[in-house]
Amino acid sequence: MTTMPKSGIHDPSAPVPIADIRGKSIEELMAEMRERLATVPLSEILERAADLRKRVGCGERVIVERRGKPLFALVPIEDAEYMELREDMRVDHRKNVYRDL
Repeated sequence: MTTMPKSGIHDPSAPVPIADIRGKSIEELMAEMRERLATVPLSEILERAADLRKRVGCGERVIVERRGKPLFALVPIEDAEYMELREDMRVDHRKNVYRDL
């Protein structure tokens, strides 16, 4: 995983590499995704809070790790809202499927 630099803000206009998904397992795709995301140890969250806020506010996603394992992600609010909308749509779809039975 890429360790996040201590200074500077992510440039949202920078090109993002696109994964070639053909013939890859979901585990391989998830590992590639994690390689592209910035990571920060849990122990550094408080001392780097201002920098993390700026980076996430500019659209960057950050994985927080404990002992080298992903623990949680800091994501822009738009990502969180999108995930909530997708979850709501999934729940609504399940309700409709069960209603049709």
